[in-house]
Amino acid sequence: MKNMSLKNISGLAGWAAVAATAVNFSAAANVITMDLGSVLAGSFVNGDGSSAPYVVATFTDVAGGVQLEITCPGLGFAGSGDYEHINQGTGLLLDVANSYVGALTFTETAWTVDTSNPKVLGSTITPATITQGANAYTGAASGQKFDINMSFAENDQTELGYGKTITYLITSTVGGLAAADFAQLDASGNYYAEASIDDANKGLYIGATGYSNNTVPDPVSTVTFLGLALCGVGVLSRKFGRA
Repeated sequence: MKNMSLKNISGLAGWAAVAATAVNFSAAANVITMDLGSVLAGSFVNGDGSSAPYVVATFTDVAGGVQLEITCPGLGFAGSGDYEHINQGTGLLLDVANSYVGALTFTETAWTVDTSNPKVLGSTITPATITQGANAYTGAASGQKFDINMSFAENDQTELGYGKTITYLITSTVGGLAAADFAQLDASGNYYAEASIDDANKGLYIGATGYSNNTVPDPVSTVTFLGLALCGVGVLSRKFGRA
């Protein structure tokens, strides 16, 4: 075996460290889930609360911004009434960290409809009309103020209700937007999100009093670092092969 200089040994050690780090690296994206399961005003027709959460908003860190997925698992079945949907006008109300208020863009990226279920109306979803303003939107009570209002169309065939899911990419002109920036309490300090629900009962509001915070693997970062690991292993192999 040829003699190896200290420089070569140092370089090999560096590559070995990169490879070891990459193999053990586990990049993760933050996931904030808000279950709107509390009835704040009004009542569901024939409702007994058994189908809560009625609406779920999930924020996930993704490349370029934050993904928002909205589902309605508790609207329109299991005792919560028939064919409820998120309202037109005052709809789904959200908060965001102060520096991002008014600086967000929502781009619809996907939607799904369970057309096999006879209680699901229509086969499409009309994207929300979205407006923003600091504490500009009132929830169930006067002190409940939010920064974002997502108003969904009033139409049996395209409204957002049970069996339907819509997904948005949220970007910002202010850098650094993350899922955690939406885990903010309203002005009353009690709710992270609220929604006005129609068809079940006029004046019906539901809300999220908390949220869950989880992580999922980030496949892009993981693949990148595994690539570095393979490069490191390859360099080691060539170095020793020539030794």
